[in-house]
Amino acid sequence: MSSNFIVNRVCEYCGREFEARTTVTRFCSRSCNKRANTAARRGQKIQAVKREVSNAKGKSMDDLKNKPFLNVSEVAVLLGCCRQAVNDMINSGRLSATNLGIRKTRVRREDLDALFADPEVIISPWQLQQERDIVKPMKRSECYTVTEILLKYNVSPQVLTRMLQEHDIRKEQDGQNVLIPKGAIDTLFDGFQTKESEQKENEVLLPLDPKECYTIAEAGRVLDLAPSGVYYGILNRGIRKERIGQSVYVPKKEVDQWASEQLSKHSNVDTLSIQELATLLGRSQTNVREILKKHNIKKYIAKGGKTFVLKQEVDFLISIYKNY
Repeated sequence: MSSNFIVNRVCEYCGREFEARTTVTRFCSRSCNKRANTAARRGQKIQAVKREVSNAKGKSMDDLKNKPFLNVSEVAVLLGCCRQAVNDMINSGRLSATNLGIRKTRVRREDLDALFADPEVIISPWQLQQERDIVKPMKRSECYTVTEILLKYNVSPQVLTRMLQEHDIRKEQDGQNVLIPKGAIDTLFDGFQTKESEQKENEVLLPLDPKECYTIAEAGRVLDLAPSGVYYGILNRGIRKERIGQSVYVPKKEVDQWASEQLSKHSNVDTLSIQELATLLGRSQTNVREILKKHNIKKYIAKGGKTFVLKQEVDFLISIYKNY
């Protein structure tokens, strides 16, 4: 409804002077009106959050101290830290907790008190950094680079990585090179055939006949090992290998002996072939192989190529999968 007079007012949102047609007009335009309403709603939400925070801070500490079971937020209030810090302590195993369901993690009061029973368990980041600084940097003259190890001991990068991980050998980055202590490597490869000694032997030995050899892939199928495992065993046992064309060959005789030694370990143990296990479970051999893979049960290959498993390792499958 229009009026017959005009009055000058100041917009409550942008502060500009404008001509209003009523005495109660608060904003100069629809845009300022919408923006003011949005700001008001935002302010209400902020005030609600502040009230929640003040209520949480206002909780009686005595009530929390007397509770036998605490949630993550309550533990954070008692410790004076954030929820993420409490979750980190739970995930690292420093603080025992029980998960009763989604967002229902509970901590016993005595487990929380146990954090302070042995303060040496809690190591600050500053202490960790100090311990790292104590470790002396490696000297280039006392270390091999990865390339030097590969050339000296004639190993593949995959085998070297696996051995370093298994024996937890220290490494250090030096520019573009990775330094590894010579003493640790020489001890690890003690008795292994170096490239220099292999070259000397190859000058005397006749070249391998591919007809009397396995490739690495074939040896892996005979031994039921991955290629990296075959290389590791070859180095450890001192088995001769030779590259012919695009493939690496190893003597059949030595690989078969290696396989027979593996089988002899289980000669006095009850075994089941895949077919026998499939008949026992009432399933197809393909399905049985999938079950073995699912439960990470190792399969062994006999000299004639027959695959079998150890009965003691598959007994529990009968109660799970038989007539399922």
